[in-house]
Formats: sequence, C-alpha cells, structure tokens
Amino acid sequence: MLQRPGSFLPDAPRTAMEHSYELLGMQDLFLDYAGRRPRTDFIHKSLAALKPGSRLKARRRGDRVELLDEQECTVAVLSRTASRDWIPRIPRIKAVRVVAMVQRESRDSGEEFQQHCRCARWEIPWVEVLVDAAGSTSSSKAPTDPSVCP
Repeated sequence: MLQRPGSFLPDAPRTAMEHSYELLGMQDLFLDYAGRRPRTDFIHKSLAALKPGSRLKARRRGDRVELLDEQECTVAVLSRTASRDWIPRIPRIKAVRVVAMVQRESRDSGEEFQQHCRCARWEIPWVEVLVDAAGSTSSSKAPTDPSVCP
C-alpha cells in the first residue's frame, strides 16, 4: 500500500466557509413565466441564447426576484416562496450561472394555468447561485423595464 502525507491548504477551510453554492430547483421558479408570453416576445430569443455557464443577475422587482441576462432582460422569475427566501439574500449573491436549460410545454402546467399560456413550448434556465456567507454585499441597481429589451 502506498501512503502519502496529506498536504495542508491553510485557506481551504476558510474559503469553503465563505461561499456556498445553491442549486435552485424547479419548485423555486415561476415555471410558466416565459410561457405567458407569445413566441414572438423577446424573452424566447433571450432564453435561446443562454447555455450552460451563462451568467445571470438576480434583481428584486416588487415582491419577486427576477433573473436577468447580460442585456438585463428578464429571463426567469422565482416563485413567490423562493422570492420571499431570496429577497433578503440578494446583496450576498456573488454569481448566478445557468447549469442547463429545461424545456416546458403548456400541457405540463395545471389545467387552471394552461389558459394563461401563450405559446406551446418554452425554456427555463436551471441555475446555481454562489452566495457569500460572510455577508458582504454586491452592487445592485434598479431592474430594467423588461418591455424595453430587444
């Protein structure tokens, strides 16, 4: 048996305690947000441009948290419950990255919600959030009006 002495990384434990990665689940997202917009709406073009590794920003808008792409266009909105949990944590968010894109269809929605869908199929970004556990804040500016996005 080969034995090697372990190496000590003095910053590893402190660094691990300074940040945490949180993977948002589908229950954390307003799943029909993009589906409530017609196929011609800017959101579908913005969603199509996203890929794993794409960076997003989290912004508060009223009682919800929106996820915005690099052009500051809203590409997703957190559920009411997740928004309540995340609003106080927004200043501690260091990064939001797309892990994968999930396809959803209007038939995936409950019957009572299908009537609000304006397209048959849309995408949802599945994201991970890097949170600063130490409580330092990131800069935050007012969200862009999504109606002005290209």
